[in-house]
Amino acid sequence: MVSSDDRAVVENAFGYYPDDVSPLSQAILCDDAAKADRLLAQGASPNQREPGGLTPVLIAAALSRDALLARLLQAGGDPNAYESDTRTLALSYALSAGVHQGDWRAYERLIDEGADINRSAQGGPTIARWASSLGQFDKVEQLLDQGYRADLPALARSVERRNVPDKAKAAQARLLARIRAMIATDRPAG
Repeated sequence: MVSSDDRAVVENAFGYYPDDVSPLSQAILCDDAAKADRLLAQGASPNQREPGGLTPVLIAAALSRDALLARLLQAGGDPNAYESDTRTLALSYALSAGVHQGDWRAYERLIDEGADINRSAQGGPTIARWASSLGQFDKVEQLLDQGYRADLPALARSVERRNVPDKAKAAQARLLARIRAMIATDRPAG
């Protein structure tokens, strides 16, 4: 049974409450580790697509259910999973959970478990552009430090267009200067 608080978190994360999901996804929604372990041992797939395009990995990432996410990844869950309808990456859901719930464990776990920080799902936003859209310039800096290099011009536009409070303008300017310097360095001599 999902508590009303958890249901609100789920609806906030996905914009709806996913009904009619597999038993494994239901166990993730209910934060039922014992049931999830039992289902995984019986062969349930952590990558099974649900109606609406979610997978158990996406649900665990969005709800910042780190212990369950670890189990799913250990059972073959895809750290690069994405929702097929919105093209939202597991890493993006985990970043949003970090911002809104203050729990960064799922985000960090996905990166540690090999989520491709340069990936976009069928034209969806990359994690750096997602972080920029949420005003998380420190996370964009970390991603650049970790080798993010996908579509730097689009990232620069995203950072530049982000309306931020006065106290964040200096960080925005520093990040924008860094990205522009990276773009200039990557250009072939003409």
